[in-house]
Amino acid sequence: MTSKVIKEGGLRALTALLLLLALGCSQVGNKVEDSEAIIQGTSVAYQGTSMAASTTALAVAITFSVIARNQGGQPVSPLSAVEFLTFTMTTTSPSVGVFGGNTEGVFYPVGSAGNVIVVGLGAKVLGASYTGHIRFDGVDNLGKTVTFDVDYGTSVTP
Repeated sequence: MTSKVIKEGGLRALTALLLLLALGCSQVGNKVEDSEAIIQGTSVAYQGTSMAASTTALAVAITFSVIARNQGGQPVSPLSAVEFLTFTMTTTSPSVGVFGGNTEGVFYPVGSAGNVIVVGLGAKVLGASYTGHIRFDGVDNLGKTVTFDVDYGTSVTP
């Protein structure tokens, strides 16, 4: 009889613990080091994909919004903006490589939409496919880490 009571009590305790863990882990931004800002990509467009275009270089234009993590859309702290400090671009086609650079000095306010970053992909080659990944690393104005990852892929037409 005692064994059955202990098993049932232990099962209830385990179920309660698992429920608490599930609720705690499913809440976004509940760690001290998490930023309240979320970068939400809205579109990826390409410039110069035609050989007939007047530009000799190919570029990707990344459009995004900066939103507050909480459901009300407003930050619960004095958070007001994010800044990307660096970017790392990993190309897989037409060549393989890793490139990077600084992007600091531009702040994107929380609540803003239609923000655009343009990254050059290099000289155009007819028929070539350009694919890769870009990661932006930065901070919010509270000093907490903010990242944004974008995959891209396009080709050059006549």
